Amino acid sequence: PYSAFLNIVTTLCGITPTDSDEEIHAKIAAVKLGTVSTLIDLVPYIEYLLSIELVDEALLSKVNHFDPEQLKRQVFLALREMFVSHARRQPLILVLDNLQWADDVSLELIEYLAQSVDSVPLLLYLMARDDEAPQLKTRFEQLLAKVNQRGALVSLEPLNQASSVEVAKYLLPNASQVVLEYMSRQSDGIPFY
Repeated sequence: PYSAFLNIVTTLCGITPTDSDEEIHAKIAAVKLGTVSTLIDLVPYIEYLLSIELVDEALLSKVNHFDPEQLKRQVFLALREMFVSHARRQPLILVLDNLQWADDVSLELIEYLAQSVDSVPLLLYLMARDDEAPQLKTRFEQLLAKVNQRGALVSLEPLNQASSVEVAKYLLPNASQVVLEYMSRQSDGIPFY
């Protein structure tokens, strides 16, 4: 769970792949909440999210007494507090790409954040391929309705042949016309390919 948010959390906490569990714990504990309520201790829930083994008995007891649904709510609250705190210090954009592959908990968290964070400069920038997960478009349309249209759903169509060739030419200025046209056909109008 939470796959869509793991990179964001590690980045905001300054966690690197070479950090030990103790270093990760210290970095999470150092997250400044600023003026945000400190009623929730972020550490055990962020460590749980990152699959860090909780060795502090006091922190472990905070996580262990919750049933799975309660624990999910606590993680949601901890993440919301962390994001709100950052957004109060400076505007924050959370970029979540490839949501067609996101797990259900990540999608629930997106919905929770969109509905509960409207008083700070925080932008959720969500991207997904609706050809791989058509239900996401409906889900996002319903979410927009819930948040009083404080957002926009933009659908992008594949590029036409001429535009695909133009993009390929920009990226490969020395390629022959035959190669550019071949690349355009192979991409089916999707510039990523």
